[in-house]
Amino acid sequence: MLAFFLTYTNGTVQPIYNSTAAASLGPMKDDGHFVLRDANSDVWQSFDSPTDTILPGQVLASEKKLYSNSKDFISNVDIYSLTENIPTPVEDYYHRATINDQGTFEQFVHHKKEGNWIRVWRPYDDPCIAYSVCGYTHLDHENVSKGCHPETAMNYCAGNFMGNFTVEVMEGADFPSADHADLSRVEKVDLEWCKKSMMDDCYSLAASWVNSTCRKKRMPLWTARNSSSAKGIKALIKVPNNPDIPKPTNKKKFNSRAFLEIGSIISATLVFLFGVAAIYYNPEAAAQRFIKRSNL
Repeated sequence: MLAFFLTYTNGTVQPIYNSTAAASLGPMKDDGHFVLRDANSDVWQSFDSPTDTILPGQVLASEKKLYSNSKDFISNVDIYSLTENIPTPVEDYYHRATINDQGTFEQFVHHKKEGNWIRVWRPYDDPCIAYSVCGYTHLDHENVSKGCHPETAMNYCAGNFMGNFTVEVMEGADFPSADHADLSRVEKVDLEWCKKSMMDDCYSLAASWVNSTCRKKRMPLWTARNSSSAKGIKALIKVPNNPDIPKPTNKKKFNSRAFLEIGSIISATLVFLFGVAAIYYNPEAAAQRFIKRSNL
């Protein structure tokens, strides 16, 4: 029996290969391909078990998947795999992959002799279920997928600041998150209670209400969506009473061209005056003027 194990630095042992087949050697090839061989053939090869990297010469079969090595992902959760259910034979079709206006990656096929472009794959039907980069200032600059927060921090608890807001209700919208990400969660309450609780809490700018449960959200808001996945859920959002946001006073822009033109005119005038002065006070010119006065 042949057993092959991977031992981590913390002592954890991970079985990689178990078989009754014998292997006489295990070479590591120049392309990073590790192979177990018997006298006649390969009995196991690392390229058949992809992890988070595809090396030159490695083929990702349709039933195989790649995995993320990010610490934020759950172990062994695949994130990349080849598409399936593609019309065959493959060579009879044109293939096209594109990103639509919602940022969804899609694959299309078109028969070479007849028909139209048909979408055969996309990762999800609802683009709102995918986390993406949003906003301006990232929560973690080393991992932009965690989201963002407003650049300008406002103290909503200062004085009667929250009196400038009201609560709007949106049907079929939500801010899905884990329970620990909620500011508070209160069951067996009606919608009006949830709205009042939001208005009384300066730390809560949004909430969701479903099945008589009010879940107030902490800032910054994450994963906001208005989609079919939020059917039956009401989203509560604080909005300003006065939608007119004061705009900053536009300072008069510095006109560099006009400045250069004025500077050129002043410079030319000064050159002319200096020239006249130089001629007037030139020794020879002064002597000529003196002779003329003497003759008079």
